[in-house]
Amino acid sequence: LTNETGAVSSTNVVNASTLNVTAQGGINLSNTGNTISTTSLTNAGAGNITLVSGVDLTVSGVSQAGGGGTSVSAGGNLTFNGTANAGASLAATTTLGGKLFTNNAVISSTGPVAITADQMALNGGSSISTTGGTPSVTLTSETASVQIGINEADGAGVLGLTAAELATINVGTTVGNLLQIGDAAHTGDIVNGGGSVTVTAP
Repeated sequence: LTNETGAVSSTNVVNASTLNVTAQGGINLSNTGNTISTTSLTNAGAGNITLVSGVDLTVSGVSQAGGGGTSVSAGGNLTFNGTANAGASLAATTTLGGKLFTNNAVISSTGPVAITADQMALNGGSSISTTGGTPSVTLTSETASVQIGINEADGAGVLGLTAAELATINVGTTVGNLLQIGDAAHTGDIVNGGGSVTVTAP
């Protein structure tokens, strides 16, 4: 889908195994019935990028140059590959409990970055960076627990974040070098399973 002069927007259901979208005025494909399996998203003008898929979704790239933010959500597992320049913010969300967020990408934003999933694989060679907001990781299931440490693993009702995974998150110097784990709605335990954990500033 390409609109070289304006926005790409649809309230109808979009079904596509691969959907590459290019716009000059924002992207809005937010119907929860969408079944999009693989996508790349490019916006060169004003406006936000919003894409919703009800199934497993792989994002092969994001280029948000128009000053807006980016929001991507999946009803299944959510995977980022390649390079994702998310613009003013990024919200990457798995909307159902027990689903996996995988990062193989270089993700960057000038504002806050929020990753929401019950399971996460923040793989070596990937990174999540923000230069103007607080990055956060939290869970879709509010009562699940988070365990952080050297060898913590995902499990039933547990989001395990290893030291190596947390080291892929680079916090912005303008927000006090903070990483937020959990949120106000999260009531599960957050446990340090052992060992030191370091996050870095770019």
